[in-house]
Amino acid sequence: MNLLNNEKIIKQGKANFIKSRVNTLGGTLCLTNYRLIFEAHGFNFGGKTVIDLNLGQLTRCQSGKISLMSGQIEVFDKDQNIYTFSVFDRKTWADTIEQEIIQYRNNHQENIRNINNTTILKQSDSLDKIKKLKDLYDAGVITEEEFNNKKAKLLDEL
Repeated sequence: MNLLNNEKIIKQGKANFIKSRVNTLGGTLCLTNYRLIFEAHGFNFGGKTVIDLNLGQLTRCQSGKISLMSGQIEVFDKDQNIYTFSVFDRKTWADTIEQEIIQYRNNHQENIRNINNTTILKQSDSLDKIKKLKDLYDAGVITEEEFNNKKAKLLDEL
């Protein structure tokens, strides 16, 4: 499993991906601060399957049915897909995934706010510089051509 920059494993363990009533793949389920990843082991029919779900695409996770040895968790995405996994300690898995989905969403919203604030600051800074350039042009310190060229560069930076 290849991790992204700043990606950390939160929880990892053996799991089964339940494709249908008669088709289950065994493998490893891994929750990181960015993704939920299932990698089927090579003993399954149909080769090595990888399910890589970005936490930003997931809407929720809940505990599902309980079987003799383990329980199921159901993970829902924005496209109304349901991914069902059979894991040991389903409650902890479901709670941890749910917490990471919320944390990811909160971090993403904070990043958007920071980007928006940075953009506003850049715009404000550029507007201040254009006003100063206009003052220099009005005072005859720079030519109209110099004013227009520098103003165009500042506007391109926005």
